[in-house]
Amino acid sequence: MAIPEEIEDKLDADQAWAVQHADIVQVMDETPKSKPWSRYMIQQHLADDPAKKTVQDRLDELVELDVLKRYDYGNFALYDLTYDPIVTDGGRLKDASPVELATLRDRTGVRDLASGAIFTSVVFLMIGLVTEATTLISEFDLTGNFYADTAIVLYVFGFGLIFVLGLVQRMEPWLPKTESSS
Repeated sequence: MAIPEEIEDKLDADQAWAVQHADIVQVMDETPKSKPWSRYMIQQHLADDPAKKTVQDRLDELVELDVLKRYDYGNFALYDLTYDPIVTDGGRLKDASPVELATLRDRTGVRDLASGAIFTSVVFLMIGLVTEATTLISEFDLTGNFYADTAIVLYVFGFGLIFVLGLVQRMEPWLPKTESSS
């Protein structure tokens, strides 16, 4: 995913740095992982095994630049992006692979697809209610039933995806492990 322009403008870069601000933001933005992140977790995803102090310095700078939020828990700190990648870059689905979605390998993408279908069903239901309540004259005679039916189909589709995803996650421990060649 591309880092939003307003965030990218805040990032500093120095060729002498082993780890750039953009490297850390990219790891946090693109890696499918639940949030928030610890310094160690970020360090594990960076190339060339950077030093702990180097990563900590970049994290502190990103907090000062208001790109990251820092949550302190005693001697432990967690970090999170100050922006939501889904809202700022158009969503993860624009880069999703249809094969990974269909085989449920991209679980985050399937969840996004399901929530989008459910949200869209609410929009269609509202349009259907407005269409039934008003008498608009148009060339196309689409009744509120068309919109309501579409809303129901999208709603069932969204919750069907969530149901299937839940089943797969519950059955995953019993499924045979496949070796992937990298």
